Amino acid sequence: MGMSPDERRSIFKQCMAKDISEVPPELLEEARSDIRRHIAASEAVSADG
Repeated sequence: MGMSPDERRSIFKQCMAKDISEVPPELLEEARSDIRRHIAASEAVSADG
């Protein structure tokens, strides 16, 4: 039998970092890089009109 929605939610919440210092540096840098790419792409579209 599978987990209930409440059980899944509880496990999900336990896995979330509550402090940025708990996030592995490589994961944080990957997220920053993705954000920079997204901003650059959005700005390029905005500049085109």
